[in-house]
Amino acid sequence: MPTAASGPSHGVTASLSSVTSGGDAVVRSTVLANAVATVVGVGYVLCRLMAAVVPQFLFDVGQSWFHTLNLEPVRATRSMSMGMFVLGLVTSIIVSWIGAYATADRYARWAKQ
Repeated sequence: MPTAASGPSHGVTASLSSVTSGGDAVVRSTVLANAVATVVGVGYVLCRLMAAVVPQFLFDVGQSWFHTLNLEPVRATRSMSMGMFVLGLVTSIIVSWIGAYATADRYARWAKQ
């Protein structure tokens, strides 16, 4: 594990946490939240692209995740509007950022105990 004295590191650990003098990793809440929100945003856009290009495949994947539910009655009958796409993108990024930040913050507080 790199320390501040050994110089910068290009690994994931260095970007999401820092090391205390006692050797414990401290999660940087904002950095983790930014990373998670970015991944969720990219995933949301990729999912929307798949819905436009291969809608049946995407529906089949969703159906496979819900083993005992029939999703056919809730299948969309028209394409998502641009306004709905932007609303979903923005809200998914916000919710994922808050969730990741809260998780990292709780982790950091409980790790001190």
